[in-house]
Amino acid sequence: MCGIAGILDPRGVNEDTLRRMTASMSRRGPDGEGICVTGEVGLGHRRLAVIDTNDRAAQPMSRYDGRLRVVFNGEIYNFRALRAELERAGEVFTTESDTEVLLAGFRVWGDALWPRLRGMFACAIWDAAERTLTLARDPLGKKPLFWTRQGSRFVFASTIDALLRGCERTPPINRGAVNDLLAWTVVSGTQTIYEGVQRVAPGHVAHVTAQGELASTAYWELRYGPKLSIGFEEAWTEASRLLDQAVERRLVADVPLGAFLSGGFDSGLVVAAMARLRPRVRTFTAGTPKTRFDERDLAASVAARWGTDHTGLAIAPTNATVLPRLLADVGQPFGDSSLLPSFEVAKAARQFVTVVLTGDGGDESFFGYTLYQGILAASFLRRTLPFPGALGAASRLISGEGVGSVRRRVGHVLRLASGTPGAPECLYNHMGFDPGWRRSLLREPVRRAIDLDAPEGMERSLWRASDAEDEVERYASVFMHTTLIDTYLVKVDTATMATSLEARCPFLDVDLIDFMARVPRRLKFPSGRRKHLMRPLVRRDLPPELLKQPKRGFSVPVGEWLRAGGALRPTFDRLVLGGSGAFAELIDGDAVRRLQRVHDEDRGEGQASRLWTLFSLAVWAAVAVDHSMSPDDPLGA
Repeated sequence: MCGIAGILDPRGVNEDTLRRMTASMSRRGPDGEGICVTGEVGLGHRRLAVIDTNDRAAQPMSRYDGRLRVVFNGEIYNFRALRAELERAGEVFTTESDTEVLLAGFRVWGDALWPRLRGMFACAIWDAAERTLTLARDPLGKKPLFWTRQGSRFVFASTIDALLRGCERTPPINRGAVNDLLAWTVVSGTQTIYEGVQRVAPGHVAHVTAQGELASTAYWELRYGPKLSIGFEEAWTEASRLLDQAVERRLVADVPLGAFLSGGFDSGLVVAAMARLRPRVRTFTAGTPKTRFDERDLAASVAARWGTDHTGLAIAPTNATVLPRLLADVGQPFGDSSLLPSFEVAKAARQFVTVVLTGDGGDESFFGYTLYQGILAASFLRRTLPFPGALGAASRLISGEGVGSVRRRVGHVLRLASGTPGAPECLYNHMGFDPGWRRSLLREPVRRAIDLDAPEGMERSLWRASDAEDEVERYASVFMHTTLIDTYLVKVDTATMATSLEARCPFLDVDLIDFMARVPRRLKFPSGRRKHLMRPLVRRDLPPELLKQPKRGFSVPVGEWLRAGGALRPTFDRLVLGGSGAFAELIDGDAVRRLQRVHDEDRGEGQASRLWTLFSLAVWAAVAVDHSMSPDDPLGA
């Protein structure tokens, strides 16, 4: 795992600028730095040595008399099989690294290389003869890659912070991205919080000319058809085989390796597969004591079942003090509070291992979210009731401000049922702000400058682009292209890289994802039974009490922290309601106070995720725009 950066500029590249870019990513790559500047192009690399830790595998790596040069972040798990194939084609290798295989594969296969790769990666390859820069990102976007163009200068990097250090001027705030943040709790898609700063899309390869012109094409897409002719027994057996294969692929490392373990099915099955393949697995978990977010007891039972060397960690509210640093690492506001416990468990794990396997991705392919049950219920109501449109009025009566979570979910189902499939109510409503709230929160100059309905338009576009014929599968496709990629995987990458730890996700192996997408929905999610296809594996591999537990999630008690008298309420009031700086120019304080009152009157988590999203925007603005706070200042100081 590493951090990469580069500049393409016909006026030449300043080496000191490139060093500033790479220096900002030292925690992504603490084991070494590499810089190469040749005329119009400069490539930089920070290394976390995992495979072939010898210096001969350092980057930037050059081959073929300097024609091709690469910087690469990630791991290629099938590099040994690809290497053997390339050796039969006449290629000769001088290292044991996957980086050299990547470079040779690009020379031999060109863009046909990318679908052959099994792994997680973001890379840049400079072809000196063609004067072309190629950028590529893995199918699910596990590894980040940002780019921008300012005049004749093209800049790319693994982080927004590194990229900005390569720019001649800091871009202004992208006000459309602020609207996006309020809707989704994160900035989604290829845009970022800065105007003109983009992400290379997952599963895409982009070619950049010497003049800085970029053209991007997809090399992988999630496809739900054609459906497999398969029965339940064959389906779960094959899913089990593919999961075992995915885990085995991710055990390739020349450094110590362990796993994150929660009290859920997904990470438990990953640990079970690991334990079958190697002795004495190291496992790690975290939880907030005496709250519903504490899964340490369940994780301990899985650890005992497989005899792992297990470490549990208690998370206290004071651990939120690291938020400014984590948001600086993300490079933009980020409203998923589980970033905090993810960082703490990563920090604990890094004391013992360099690589961890995680359970991320299981809920997407195996239909583990309660959200999908709501979509199925809405679809049933829409088909069976004579006047489904009337349910919209009923939903407004049930799910008003300050109601409990059960009533809010029922109202959400009724609202979905009252519309047409593809209505942009599905994903943001349970966490982010609907258009009415966004209209109240965003100040008038911001509203005038943006398309307020852009997040809804994005969801409609993703809905139309999916080839899934089943309504629930189509929503699952939208969820995977948004929340999984832009929230969960960003969280994992940020939390682990902040501690120089590499995370690998077996459930996001493309062979497993492709297979599960083509399994008929009736086998994966019959009558709304979540993770139906996973349950035979759970009964075989995990303690029986896990089957009886409700889904808890990996989070912290944000609702308590932000309620009147809570640990973070004074800091929230100071940063969010202080009335000055970039945040105050974007967000109306009176609307925030109204939301705050609603939350104070609600006994549950209430508006917690929405308030936390606003909090993340305020903290990020204080650090990145106003410079009134350092990333390393403790929150609340």
